[in-house]
Amino acid sequence: MNKHLTSAAQACARTIPHVYTTKTVKKHLTRTPVRYHARPLYSGPSISVTITLTDVVIDPPLDGVCGNRLVGFNRNALTGWRRYLGHEGCDAVRLDGRVLNVDGSRECKIDFFRVCLLQGDMPRVEKVILPEYPQGDPALISRYLKVGRSNATDALARASDLSVFFTASTSKPYTGVSADMDAVLWVSEVTRKGPSFVVPLKNARRSSQEPAKAVCASAPVKMNDAGNLTPSTPKASTLPPDPRRLLALEEIIPWLDREIAYVAHPLFDGQDVTIVVDESGFRIEEKLVSAEELDRLSKICNESQDRLREFFEQVIKTVGGDTVRLDGRIVAEQRGMPWCLDIHRTVVLDKGNQIIECPYDEKIFPLDEQPHLRLFTWLSQDTADAMKNTLQDLTFSIVDIIARGQRPVRISGTLWLPVNNDRYRPSFFIPFKPSPMSTAMVEAFLANLFSKQIDHLYHLEGVEITPWK
Repeated sequence: MNKHLTSAAQACARTIPHVYTTKTVKKHLTRTPVRYHARPLYSGPSISVTITLTDVVIDPPLDGVCGNRLVGFNRNALTGWRRYLGHEGCDAVRLDGRVLNVDGSRECKIDFFRVCLLQGDMPRVEKVILPEYPQGDPALISRYLKVGRSNATDALARASDLSVFFTASTSKPYTGVSADMDAVLWVSEVTRKGPSFVVPLKNARRSSQEPAKAVCASAPVKMNDAGNLTPSTPKASTLPPDPRRLLALEEIIPWLDREIAYVAHPLFDGQDVTIVVDESGFRIEEKLVSAEELDRLSKICNESQDRLREFFEQVIKTVGGDTVRLDGRIVAEQRGMPWCLDIHRTVVLDKGNQIIECPYDEKIFPLDEQPHLRLFTWLSQDTADAMKNTLQDLTFSIVDIIARGQRPVRISGTLWLPVNNDRYRPSFFIPFKPSPMSTAMVEAFLANLFSKQIDHLYHLEGVEITPWK
Protein backbone atom coordinates (compact mmCIF):
# COMPACT_ATOMS: atom_id res chain seq x y z
CA MET A 1 0.00 0.00 0.00
CA ASN A 2 1.20 3.52 -0.79
CA LYS A 3 1.20 5.20 2.60
CA HIS A 4 1.80 8.59 0.99
CA LEU A 5 -1.69 8.31 -0.49
CA THR A 6 -3.15 8.37 3.02
CA SER A 7 -1.44 11.58 4.15
CA ALA A 8 1.09 9.74 6.33
CA ALA A 9 4.13 11.23 4.66
CA GLN A 10 6.09 12.79 7.54
CA ALA A 11 9.86 13.04 7.75
CA CYS A 12 10.99 14.09 11.23
CA ALA A 13 13.51 16.90 10.84
CA ARG A 14 15.53 16.42 14.00
CA THR A 15 18.39 15.31 11.76
CA ILE A 16 19.03 15.27 8.02
CA PRO A 17 17.21 12.12 6.86
CA HIS A 18 19.07 9.38 5.01
CA VAL A 19 22.63 10.62 5.33
CA TYR A 20 25.76 8.93 6.62
CA THR A 21 29.09 10.12 7.95
CA THR A 22 32.45 9.49 6.29
CA LYS A 23 32.81 6.49 8.63
CA THR A 24 29.39 4.87 8.21
CA VAL A 25 29.00 5.42 4.46
CA LYS A 26 31.85 3.06 3.49
CA LYS A 27 29.92 -0.20 3.70
CA HIS A 28 27.15 1.19 1.46
CA LEU A 29 29.43 2.20 -1.41
CA THR A 30 29.74 0.18 -4.60
CA ARG A 31 33.15 -0.97 -5.74
CA THR A 32 33.16 1.29 -8.79
CA PRO A 33 33.56 4.95 -7.78
CA VAL A 34 30.67 7.32 -8.50
CA ARG A 35 30.69 11.12 -8.73
CA TYR A 36 29.73 13.07 -5.60
CA HIS A 37 28.82 16.77 -5.53
CA ALA A 38 29.21 19.03 -2.51
CA ARG A 39 26.62 21.30 -0.95
CA PRO A 40 27.48 23.63 1.98
CA LEU A 41 24.97 23.57 4.85
CA TYR A 42 24.28 26.65 6.94
CA SER A 43 23.31 26.81 10.61
CA GLY A 44 19.60 26.89 11.28
CA PRO A 45 16.66 24.73 12.32
CA SER A 46 16.04 21.77 10.02
CA ILE A 47 12.82 21.48 8.06
CA SER A 48 11.42 19.08 5.46
CA VAL A 49 8.62 19.53 2.94
CA THR A 50 7.14 16.32 1.52
CA ILE A 51 5.07 16.62 -1.65
CA THR A 52 2.82 13.67 -2.50
CA LEU A 53 0.03 13.10 -4.96
CA THR A 54 -2.50 14.30 -2.38
CA ASP A 55 -0.62 16.50 0.12
CA VAL A 56 2.07 19.03 0.89
CA VAL A 57 3.32 18.18 4.39
CA ILE A 58 5.67 20.47 6.34
CA ASP A 59 7.54 18.99 9.29
CA PRO A 60 8.17 20.46 11.81
CA PRO A 61 5.43 23.09 11.41
CA LEU A 62 6.76 26.54 10.63
CA ASP A 63 5.69 28.11 13.91
CA GLY A 64 7.88 25.55 15.68
CA VAL A 65 11.04 26.61 13.87
CA CYS A 66 10.32 30.19 12.78
CA GLY A 67 8.43 31.54 15.79
CA ASN A 68 7.02 34.96 14.88
CA ARG A 69 9.42 35.48 11.98
CA LEU A 70 7.96 35.86 8.48
CA VAL A 71 8.56 33.21 5.86
CA GLY A 72 6.94 32.81 2.46
CA PHE A 73 6.40 29.79 0.24
CA ASN A 74 6.00 29.76 -3.49
CA ARG A 75 3.11 27.31 -3.80
CA ASN A 76 3.64 26.67 -7.52
CA ALA A 77 7.34 26.01 -7.00
CA LEU A 78 6.57 23.38 -4.36
CA THR A 79 3.63 21.63 -6.01
CA GLY A 80 5.49 21.70 -9.32
CA TRP A 81 7.70 18.92 -7.94
CA ARG A 82 4.74 16.59 -8.47
CA ARG A 83 5.78 16.28 -12.10
CA TYR A 84 8.48 13.85 -10.88
CA LEU A 85 6.08 11.48 -9.10
CA GLY A 86 6.29 8.01 -10.60
CA HIS A 87 9.88 8.50 -11.77
CA GLU A 88 11.99 5.56 -10.57
CA GLY A 89 8.84 4.29 -8.82
CA CYS A 90 8.73 7.22 -6.39
CA ASP A 91 5.50 8.13 -4.61
CA ALA A 92 6.73 11.28 -2.83
CA VAL A 93 9.20 14.12 -3.25
CA ARG A 94 10.93 15.48 -0.15
CA LEU A 95 12.80 18.77 0.07
CA ASP A 96 15.26 19.02 2.95
CA GLY A 97 16.27 22.45 4.16
CA ARG A 98 17.17 24.79 6.98
CA VAL A 99 15.63 28.03 8.17
CA LEU A 100 18.03 30.99 7.96
CA ASN A 101 17.65 34.50 9.38
CA VAL A 102 17.57 37.49 7.04
CA ASP A 103 19.87 40.16 8.46
CA GLY A 104 18.16 43.14 10.09
CA SER A 105 14.58 41.98 9.56
CA ARG A 106 11.85 39.77 10.97
CA GLU A 107 11.98 37.61 7.87
CA CYS A 108 13.65 34.27 7.42
CA LYS A 109 14.65 32.23 4.39
CA ILE A 110 14.28 28.48 3.89
CA ASP A 111 17.45 27.13 2.32
CA PHE A 112 16.46 23.91 0.56
CA PHE A 113 19.66 21.99 -0.01
CA ARG A 114 18.48 18.61 -1.30
CA VAL A 115 15.58 17.00 -3.13
CA CYS A 116 14.84 13.29 -2.69
CA LEU A 117 12.49 11.19 -4.78
CA LEU A 118 11.11 8.65 -2.30
CA GLN A 119 9.65 5.20 -2.69
CA GLY A 120 8.03 4.49 0.64
CA ASP A 121 10.55 5.94 3.08
CA MET A 122 13.68 5.32 1.02
CA PRO A 123 15.28 7.74 -1.45
CA ARG A 124 15.62 6.48 -5.02
CA VAL A 125 17.06 9.70 -6.44
CA GLU A 126 18.86 12.51 -4.60
CA LYS A 127 20.03 15.83 -6.05
CA VAL A 128 21.57 18.92 -4.47
CA ILE A 129 19.84 22.31 -4.67
CA LEU A 130 22.26 25.23 -4.76
CA PRO A 131 21.68 28.59 -3.01
CA GLU A 132 21.41 31.86 -4.94
CA TYR A 133 25.00 32.92 -4.22
CA PRO A 134 24.33 36.56 -5.21
CA GLN A 135 28.08 37.24 -5.43
CA GLY A 136 28.61 34.32 -7.80
CA ASP A 137 28.96 30.56 -7.39
CA PRO A 138 32.08 29.48 -5.48
CA ALA A 139 34.61 27.71 -7.71
CA LEU A 140 34.54 24.60 -5.55
CA ILE A 141 30.81 24.11 -6.16
CA SER A 142 31.52 22.88 -9.69
CA ARG A 143 34.03 20.33 -8.40
CA TYR A 144 33.11 16.70 -7.99
CA LEU A 145 34.75 13.81 -6.21
CA LYS A 146 34.72 10.15 -7.26
CA VAL A 147 34.04 7.92 -4.27
CA GLY A 148 33.73 4.13 -4.21
CA ARG A 149 34.67 1.17 -2.08
CA SER A 150 37.94 0.77 -3.97
CA ASN A 151 39.18 4.27 -3.06
CA ALA A 152 37.03 5.02 -0.03
CA THR A 153 39.78 5.89 2.46
CA ASP A 154 41.58 8.42 0.26
CA ALA A 155 38.43 9.85 -1.35
CA LEU A 156 36.59 10.39 1.95
CA ALA A 157 39.67 12.03 3.44
CA ARG A 158 39.77 14.31 0.41
CA ALA A 159 36.07 15.11 0.92
CA SER A 160 36.80 16.14 4.51
CA ASP A 161 39.65 18.42 3.38
CA LEU A 162 37.59 20.04 0.64
CA SER A 163 34.73 20.61 3.08
CA VAL A 164 37.01 22.66 5.32
CA PHE A 165 38.10 24.77 2.32
CA PHE A 166 34.48 25.67 1.66
CA THR A 167 34.32 27.77 4.82
CA ALA A 168 36.86 30.20 3.40
CA SER A 169 35.76 30.14 -0.24
CA THR A 170 31.99 30.54 -0.15
CA SER A 171 30.11 33.82 0.03
CA LYS A 172 26.65 34.66 1.33
CA PRO A 173 24.17 31.98 0.23
CA TYR A 174 21.35 34.51 -0.23
CA THR A 175 20.94 38.28 -0.34
CA GLY A 176 20.79 39.57 3.23
CA VAL A 177 21.68 36.20 4.79
CA SER A 178 24.94 35.88 6.74
CA ALA A 179 24.70 32.37 8.11
CA ASP A 180 27.53 30.26 9.48
CA MET A 181 28.43 27.15 7.51
CA ASP A 182 28.43 24.15 9.85
CA ALA A 183 28.65 21.15 7.49
CA VAL A 184 29.02 20.04 3.89
CA LEU A 185 26.66 17.49 2.35
CA TRP A 186 28.00 15.19 -0.37
CA VAL A 187 25.41 13.71 -2.74
CA SER A 188 26.18 11.10 -5.41
CA GLU A 189 24.98 11.30 -9.00
CA VAL A 190 23.65 7.71 -8.76
CA THR A 191 21.85 7.22 -5.44
CA ARG A 192 21.70 3.43 -5.60
CA LYS A 193 25.50 3.31 -5.95
CA GLY A 194 26.27 5.61 -3.05
CA PRO A 195 24.14 7.32 -0.38
CA SER A 196 24.66 10.87 0.82
CA PHE A 197 27.14 11.63 3.57
CA VAL A 198 27.83 14.73 5.60
CA VAL A 199 31.08 16.25 6.84
CA PRO A 200 30.54 18.35 10.01
CA LEU A 201 32.79 21.39 10.38
CA LYS A 202 34.11 21.08 13.90
CA ASN A 203 35.05 24.73 14.35
CA ALA A 204 31.82 26.11 12.95
CA ARG A 205 29.81 28.32 15.27
CA ARG A 206 26.22 27.31 15.87
CA SER A 207 23.77 30.02 14.97
CA SER A 208 21.62 31.52 17.69
CA GLN A 209 18.58 30.58 15.60
CA GLU A 210 19.20 26.83 16.07
CA PRO A 211 16.93 25.60 18.87
CA ALA A 212 18.31 23.28 21.49
CA LYS A 213 15.70 20.72 20.54
CA ALA A 214 13.88 20.68 17.22
CA VAL A 215 10.14 20.21 17.33
CA CYS A 216 8.69 17.30 15.37
CA ALA A 217 5.11 17.67 14.12
CA SER A 218 2.61 15.57 16.00
CA ALA A 219 0.19 15.65 13.06
CA PRO A 220 0.50 16.47 9.35
CA VAL A 221 0.32 20.17 8.62
CA LYS A 222 -0.98 21.11 5.18
CA MET A 223 -0.37 24.15 3.01
CA ASN A 224 -3.25 26.07 1.49
CA ASP A 225 -3.17 27.90 -1.83
CA ALA A 226 -1.96 31.17 -0.37
CA GLY A 227 1.13 29.46 0.96
CA ASN A 228 -0.17 29.46 4.53
CA LEU A 229 -0.52 26.45 6.77
CA THR A 230 -3.90 25.10 7.67
CA PRO A 231 -5.28 21.85 9.09
CA SER A 232 -7.71 19.89 6.96
CA THR A 233 -11.21 20.65 8.26
CA PRO A 234 -14.06 18.99 6.32
CA LYS A 235 -17.09 21.10 5.48
CA ALA A 236 -20.65 19.79 5.41
CA SER A 237 -21.92 19.22 1.87
CA THR A 238 -25.21 18.02 0.46
CA LEU A 239 -24.99 14.87 -1.64
CA PRO A 240 -26.77 14.89 -5.01
CA PRO A 241 -30.12 13.00 -4.97
CA ASP A 242 -29.00 10.81 -7.91
CA PRO A 243 -25.62 9.23 -7.04
CA ARG A 244 -24.91 8.52 -10.72
CA ARG A 245 -25.53 12.07 -11.93
CA LEU A 246 -22.43 13.68 -13.42
CA LEU A 247 -21.66 16.86 -11.52
CA ALA A 248 -20.16 19.97 -13.09
CA LEU A 249 -16.94 21.44 -11.74
CA GLU A 250 -18.87 24.31 -10.15
CA GLU A 251 -21.03 21.86 -8.19
CA ILE A 252 -18.15 20.07 -6.45
CA ILE A 253 -16.44 23.22 -5.15
CA PRO A 254 -18.12 22.94 -1.68
CA TRP A 255 -16.33 19.61 -1.22
CA LEU A 256 -12.92 21.18 -1.85
CA ASP A 257 -12.08 21.82 1.80
CA ARG A 258 -8.42 21.72 0.77
CA GLU A 259 -6.39 21.00 -2.36
CA ILE A 260 -7.59 17.70 -3.85
CA ALA A 261 -5.90 15.50 -6.46
CA TYR A 262 -8.05 14.30 -9.36
CA VAL A 263 -7.28 11.78 -12.10
CA ALA A 264 -8.96 11.80 -15.51
CA HIS A 265 -10.94 9.06 -17.23
CA PRO A 266 -12.34 9.57 -20.75
CA LEU A 267 -16.07 8.91 -20.70
CA PHE A 268 -17.16 7.01 -23.79
CA ASP A 269 -20.60 7.38 -25.31
CA GLY A 270 -22.71 4.48 -24.14
CA GLN A 271 -25.28 3.09 -21.76
CA ASP A 272 -24.69 3.64 -18.03
CA VAL A 273 -23.99 0.50 -15.98
CA THR A 274 -23.85 -0.05 -12.23
CA ILE A 275 -22.60 -3.25 -10.58
CA VAL A 276 -23.17 -3.52 -6.83
CA VAL A 277 -20.98 -5.90 -4.81
CA ASP A 278 -21.65 -6.84 -1.19
CA GLU A 279 -21.30 -9.78 1.18
CA SER A 280 -23.94 -11.78 -0.68
CA GLY A 281 -22.34 -11.39 -4.11
CA PHE A 282 -22.97 -9.07 -7.05
CA ARG A 283 -26.03 -7.64 -8.72
CA ILE A 284 -26.55 -5.48 -11.79
CA GLU A 285 -28.97 -2.57 -11.64
CA GLU A 286 -31.39 -3.86 -14.22
CA LYS A 287 -33.32 -0.64 -14.80
CA LEU A 288 -30.30 0.89 -16.54
CA VAL A 289 -29.80 -1.75 -19.26
CA SER A 290 -31.75 -3.76 -21.82
CA ALA A 291 -32.41 -7.49 -21.45
CA GLU A 292 -29.73 -8.30 -24.04
CA GLU A 293 -27.16 -6.12 -22.30
CA LEU A 294 -28.13 -7.62 -18.94
CA ASP A 295 -27.39 -11.12 -20.25
CA ARG A 296 -23.96 -10.04 -21.52
CA LEU A 297 -23.13 -8.27 -18.28
CA SER A 298 -24.25 -11.21 -16.16
CA LYS A 299 -22.00 -13.53 -18.14
CA ILE A 300 -19.01 -11.21 -17.70
CA CYS A 301 -19.63 -10.85 -13.95
CA ASN A 302 -20.10 -14.60 -13.48
CA GLU A 303 -16.77 -15.21 -15.22
CA SER A 304 -15.15 -12.58 -12.98
CA GLN A 305 -16.95 -13.35 -9.69
CA ASP A 306 -13.83 -14.65 -7.90
CA ARG A 307 -11.95 -11.45 -8.71
CA LEU A 308 -15.00 -9.39 -7.72
CA ARG A 309 -15.14 -11.17 -4.35
CA GLU A 310 -11.40 -10.66 -3.73
CA PHE A 311 -11.70 -6.99 -4.70
CA PHE A 312 -14.68 -6.45 -2.40
CA GLU A 313 -12.91 -8.02 0.59
CA GLN A 314 -9.78 -5.95 -0.02
CA VAL A 315 -11.74 -2.70 -0.22
CA ILE A 316 -13.87 -3.32 2.88
CA LYS A 317 -10.83 -4.42 4.88
CA THR A 318 -9.00 -1.20 3.96
CA VAL A 319 -11.64 1.53 4.17
CA GLY A 320 -14.61 -0.12 5.89
CA GLY A 321 -18.20 -0.04 4.70
CA ASP A 322 -20.44 -2.87 3.55
CA THR A 323 -21.03 -2.28 -0.16
CA VAL A 324 -18.96 -1.39 -3.22
CA ARG A 325 -20.56 0.17 -6.29
CA LEU A 326 -18.85 0.07 -9.69
CA ASP A 327 -20.07 2.64 -12.21
CA GLY A 328 -19.27 2.40 -15.88
CA ARG A 329 -20.63 2.38 -19.40
CA ILE A 330 -21.28 -0.14 -22.11
CA VAL A 331 -19.29 0.91 -25.15
CA ALA A 332 -21.29 -0.41 -28.11
CA GLU A 333 -19.79 -1.78 -31.28
CA GLN A 334 -18.65 1.12 -33.43
CA ARG A 335 -16.15 1.63 -36.22
CA GLY A 336 -14.40 -1.66 -35.69
CA MET A 337 -14.42 -1.48 -31.89
CA PRO A 338 -16.11 -4.45 -30.12
CA TRP A 339 -18.85 -4.24 -27.48
CA CYS A 340 -17.14 -3.82 -24.10
CA LEU A 341 -17.66 -2.83 -20.47
CA ASP A 342 -15.71 0.21 -19.31
CA ILE A 343 -15.76 0.78 -15.53
CA HIS A 344 -14.55 4.20 -14.45
CA ARG A 345 -15.60 4.77 -10.82
CA THR A 346 -15.55 2.95 -7.47
CA VAL A 347 -17.89 4.10 -4.68
CA VAL A 348 -17.75 2.58 -1.19
CA LEU A 349 -20.89 2.74 0.94
CA ASP A 350 -21.83 1.94 4.53
CA LYS A 351 -25.51 1.41 5.27
CA GLY A 352 -26.36 3.28 2.08
CA ASN A 353 -24.12 6.29 2.88
CA GLN A 354 -21.20 7.01 0.55
CA ILE A 355 -17.83 6.81 2.33
CA ILE A 356 -15.43 7.49 -0.51
CA GLU A 357 -15.50 7.82 -4.28
CA CYS A 358 -12.35 7.06 -6.20
CA PRO A 359 -10.99 5.94 -9.59
CA TYR A 360 -11.47 2.37 -10.74
CA ASP A 361 -8.01 0.85 -11.14
CA GLU A 362 -8.49 -2.92 -11.09
CA LYS A 363 -7.93 -5.99 -13.27
CA ILE A 364 -11.34 -7.66 -12.99
CA PHE A 365 -13.02 -7.39 -16.39
CA PRO A 366 -11.54 -7.96 -19.89
CA LEU A 367 -11.12 -4.28 -20.82
CA ASP A 368 -9.27 -3.61 -17.54
CA GLU A 369 -6.10 -5.13 -19.03
CA GLN A 370 -5.73 -2.24 -21.46
CA PRO A 371 -3.40 0.58 -20.36
CA HIS A 372 -4.94 3.90 -19.39
CA LEU A 373 -3.43 7.35 -19.71
CA ARG A 374 -2.91 8.87 -16.24
CA LEU A 375 -3.63 12.61 -16.24
CA PHE A 376 -3.76 14.44 -12.90
CA THR A 377 -4.88 17.85 -11.75
CA TRP A 378 -5.10 19.48 -8.30
CA LEU A 379 -8.02 21.71 -7.33
CA SER A 380 -9.08 23.83 -4.39
CA GLN A 381 -11.80 26.40 -3.88
CA ASP A 382 -9.30 29.10 -4.86
CA THR A 383 -7.99 27.43 -8.03
CA ALA A 384 -10.95 25.51 -9.49
CA ASP A 385 -12.29 28.38 -11.64
CA ALA A 386 -8.84 29.17 -13.01
CA MET A 387 -8.33 25.54 -14.09
CA LYS A 388 -11.69 25.14 -15.83
CA ASN A 389 -10.58 26.49 -19.23
CA THR A 390 -7.43 24.34 -19.16
CA LEU A 391 -9.46 21.21 -18.42
CA GLN A 392 -11.90 22.14 -21.19
CA ASP A 393 -9.00 22.49 -23.65
CA LEU A 394 -7.69 19.13 -22.49
CA THR A 395 -11.04 17.44 -23.12
CA PHE A 396 -11.29 18.91 -26.61
CA SER A 397 -7.70 17.89 -27.39
CA ILE A 398 -8.27 14.30 -26.25
CA VAL A 399 -11.46 13.95 -28.30
CA ASP A 400 -9.83 15.58 -31.32
CA ILE A 401 -6.74 13.38 -31.30
CA ILE A 402 -8.80 10.18 -30.84
CA ALA A 403 -11.18 11.17 -33.63
CA ARG A 404 -8.21 11.39 -35.99
CA GLY A 405 -6.87 7.99 -34.88
CA GLN A 406 -7.06 4.65 -36.65
CA ARG A 407 -9.81 3.26 -34.37
CA PRO A 408 -11.80 6.29 -33.23
CA VAL A 409 -14.53 5.98 -30.62
CA ARG A 410 -17.04 8.58 -29.49
CA ILE A 411 -16.18 10.31 -26.22
CA SER A 412 -18.69 12.53 -24.43
CA GLY A 413 -16.15 14.17 -22.15
CA THR A 414 -13.69 13.67 -19.30
CA LEU A 415 -14.62 12.41 -15.85
CA TRP A 416 -12.29 13.57 -13.05
CA LEU A 417 -12.18 11.28 -10.01
CA PRO A 418 -10.82 12.24 -6.56
CA VAL A 419 -7.65 10.49 -5.36
CA ASN A 420 -7.73 11.81 -1.77
CA ASN A 421 -9.59 9.32 0.41
CA ASP A 422 -9.73 10.90 3.87
CA ARG A 423 -13.46 11.64 3.38
CA TYR A 424 -16.14 11.50 0.70
CA ARG A 425 -15.75 13.84 -2.27
CA PRO A 426 -17.55 13.48 -5.61
CA SER A 427 -16.11 13.32 -9.10
CA PHE A 428 -16.92 15.94 -11.73
CA PHE A 429 -17.44 15.91 -15.48
CA ILE A 430 -16.03 18.16 -18.21
CA PRO A 431 -18.20 17.62 -21.32
CA PHE A 432 -16.83 17.83 -24.84
CA LYS A 433 -17.62 21.19 -26.44
CA PRO A 434 -16.66 22.55 -29.86
CA SER A 435 -13.58 24.73 -29.66
CA PRO A 436 -11.74 27.17 -31.95
CA MET A 437 -8.52 25.23 -31.25
CA SER A 438 -6.83 24.31 -34.53
CA THR A 439 -4.95 21.05 -35.13
CA ALA A 440 -1.68 22.88 -34.54
CA MET A 441 -2.99 24.29 -31.25
CA VAL A 442 -4.14 20.84 -30.11
CA GLU A 443 -0.76 19.33 -30.92
CA ALA A 444 1.05 22.17 -29.12
CA PHE A 445 -1.22 21.75 -26.07
CA LEU A 446 -0.56 18.00 -25.90
CA ALA A 447 3.18 18.55 -26.42
CA ASN A 448 3.23 20.89 -23.42
CA LEU A 449 1.14 18.41 -21.43
CA PHE A 450 3.43 15.44 -22.01
CA SER A 451 6.55 17.53 -21.40
CA LYS A 452 4.94 18.61 -18.08
CA GLN A 453 4.94 22.30 -18.94
CA ILE A 454 1.33 22.96 -17.86
CA ASP A 455 1.04 23.93 -14.19
CA HIS A 456 -1.16 21.64 -12.08
CA LEU A 457 -1.84 19.27 -14.99
CA TYR A 458 0.60 16.39 -15.35
CA HIS A 459 0.81 13.04 -17.05
CA LEU A 460 2.16 10.64 -14.41
CA GLU A 461 2.78 6.92 -14.60
CA GLY A 462 3.67 4.46 -11.84
CA VAL A 463 1.71 6.15 -9.03
CA GLU A 464 -1.01 4.50 -6.94
CA ILE A 465 -4.48 6.05 -7.09
CA THR A 466 -6.47 3.77 -4.77
CA PRO A 467 -5.88 3.23 -1.03
CA TRP A 468 -6.12 -0.58 -1.09
CA LYS A 469 -3.28 -1.20 -3.54
